[in-house]
Amino acid sequence: MPKTEVIPCTKEEIDRILDASMGNDFFYMLFMVAKTTGRRLGELYGNQEKIIVREERYKDRLGNIKVKEIKKGTGKYSGGVQVKDIILRDNGTKIMMTQVLKKRRRAEKEAVLTDEVYRLIKTYISKHRLSLDDYLFRKVGYRQIQNKIIHYSKKAKIQHKVVFHNFRHYLITELIRKGWSYDKIAKVTGHTTIGVISVYDHVVASDIRDDILNNLKDI
Repeated sequence: MPKTEVIPCTKEEIDRILDASMGNDFFYMLFMVAKTTGRRLGELYGNQEKIIVREERYKDRLGNIKVKEIKKGTGKYSGGVQVKDIILRDNGTKIMMTQVLKKRRRAEKEAVLTDEVYRLIKTYISKHRLSLDDYLFRKVGYRQIQNKIIHYSKKAKIQHKVVFHNFRHYLITELIRKGWSYDKIAKVTGHTTIGVISVYDHVVASDIRDDILNNLKDI
């Protein structure tokens, strides 16, 4: 989960962001992948490697001395989706292999691709003549991707802050609305802890706000 609260996007707002980015084949592809797979930017792009620059000692609530490692990014990234990670199974299923980083360990996860998104990816690969070992989502820098989210959301005339996590947030919320169980959603989005998904329920609860307020008048 992100450190700051994500203001949810409606379907209309997500569609407007996609429409705004349609003129750029890289960002349109990236946003479509994010919308339909719910994967984090770190899974798609890769995670920045960090080194320990110093240690700081502090006391916890019980007065025990603890050591906190202060890390700095190296500018190098590991993981991330490569062209060879886009796979067409014998049964026709189209998938994207990703690596989820959890407690410094990487776990491979499969993300199912829709026919439309698979065609977008394959068209992009062919147009830019990418090789199997090329990284699919590293055409621009990590920070530039985050900045472009802001750019396209403003272009789409969205009034609230939009971050990359909005795509993940949107997919999970919509699947909850459709009655999906947490364990099924976790398989789609790559969550390693099912309970984390419950934090999205507060968004869905807003759907019944008017009904409950009206009915409470008679209770």
